[in-house]
Amino acid sequence: MLARRDSMNLKLLILLLLVASCSPKSRSPVLATVNGDSITLQEFQKALGMEEWKFGSEIGLTGERLKQLKTKVVESLLKDRILLEEARAKGVKVTEFEVKESLDHFKKAYPKEEDFNKLLEAKGLTLKDFEEHRKRELTIKKLMDIVGKEQASISDEEIKSYYDTHSQEFQHPQQVHARQIVTDSKEKADSIHNMLVGGASFEEVARKYSLSPDRKQGGDLGWFGKGIMPQEFEQICFHLKINELSPVVKTPYGFHIFQVLEMREAGQSAFDEVREEIRERMVGTKGRGLFQSWYEGLRAKAKIEVRTELLEEKL
Repeated sequence: MLARRDSMNLKLLILLLLVASCSPKSRSPVLATVNGDSITLQEFQKALGMEEWKFGSEIGLTGERLKQLKTKVVESLLKDRILLEEARAKGVKVTEFEVKESLDHFKKAYPKEEDFNKLLEAKGLTLKDFEEHRKRELTIKKLMDIVGKEQASISDEEIKSYYDTHSQEFQHPQQVHARQIVTDSKEKADSIHNMLVGGASFEEVARKYSLSPDRKQGGDLGWFGKGIMPQEFEQICFHLKINELSPVVKTPYGFHIFQVLEMREAGQSAFDEVREEIRERMVGTKGRGLFQSWYEGLRAKAKIEVRTELLEEKL
């Protein structure tokens, strides 16, 4: 008798679970499908909240303007789904570190992290929602860069023509290419200076002993002109000879040793120096237009269904 009762209870429990899983309330209605992939009304509402956050002045819109905003959000969701499908096909991924770095950068706009979290909550979003949103955006950005470069073929003749017709963009003031080692005491700096005078590799010593973030690059500060670096840097670096070591210099940042690797007078950068910079610039500009055409081709082939009546009901 007990075994029979337990069996009946088990069947009843299973039946209740099945009913609950099939209940309309347990699943958000499907607003649209893209190649068989569903976009729910809940996803739409979260995306709408994100859009309102991005364009705060549009919060509280009603009537036709609200309808336009919702139509824009639906189209954005469709586009994202198409592009993410293509990103998967191309093996485009972003790392957890990239997502965290992007999230940390966004949080800096808020005095306190709790302010950021309160705003998320006010929009009906969780931190996970926001992380997933940023992950999608970063993935699509990577895809755009890849496709843009694939689609945009820039010839050397086009690059040279750009250089010749935009010469004013490549004018530069007097510049030095320098590197540094930074310590927190004069005694350490004096000891390091003696090592360098004795023939030690500046790059290796910088990597081992320098406290500055540029130690990873052997202390390399890159090229800079006057007015870019702290005044103490300029006062030393613009008066050193090539490969000459500076004495130990005290600044608000610590005790420094500088070395100038190259120097160039004010003038126009040579074509070979800026060739790749121009190529990247032109690929970015040309690639964006080509990417849009490429996307429109994908969208034309995609099987898309939108339940506009559901969207209207929610207006």
